[in-house]
Amino acid sequence: MASPAAAAAAGGQPQYTAEQCAQYRDYYLKQAETQPEYAKHAQAWERQLQAVLQQQGGAAAPQGAAAAVAQQQQQQQQAAAAAAAQQQAAAAAQQQAAAAAQQQQAELAAQQQQQLAAQQAQVQAAANAAAQQQAAHEAALAEALAAQKAAEQAAAVQIAAAQEAARKAAEDAAAARTLLSQRQAGAAALATPGGAACWTRRASTE
Repeated sequence: MASPAAAAAAGGQPQYTAEQCAQYRDYYLKQAETQPEYAKHAQAWERQLQAVLQQQGGAAAPQGAAAAVAQQQQQQQQAAAAAAAQQQAAAAAQQQAAAAAQQQQAELAAQQQQQLAAQQAQVQAAANAAAQQQAAHEAALAEALAAQKAAEQAAAVQIAAAQEAARKAAEDAAAARTLLSQRQAGAAALATPGGAACWTRRASTE
């Protein structure tokens, strides 16, 4: 029996018997299960089988094989449609997953921005508090220095006043001692003979 490829090249000429046509048809039907392009060869051998049977004067064989081929093609089309639907569903799922991932990334980026803004606000608040504390410290130091300077000035004034009072007291004491000495000398002179007249003349000249 010729090979299926050679039989296909021959186009199913009448020299093939009905048995050979049926064998080739069955062979291509089997191949069409995994390779759909062989279905047309199975149909051609089915037609050739019917032609051989008619030439032999017999009734045409039932069209079961053709129906089987048609059914197989329909099943293949349905399978292809199901595969396409699955691919579309997979593509839609991928798109949804990509959209969800993008949304998640956007939410994560927004959360990170919020955290960064909060950290920056905390740093700024700490810097402001430190600046206020430094300003308060400097103000307190300046106030203390001013108070110290005022106290020093007041102490200097008090010291000067005390020195002036001491000087005046010393002068008053010296004057009092001089006056006392003069009085004592006068009293002694009065106690001597002729001392009164001498003291009187001295007092008048002074």
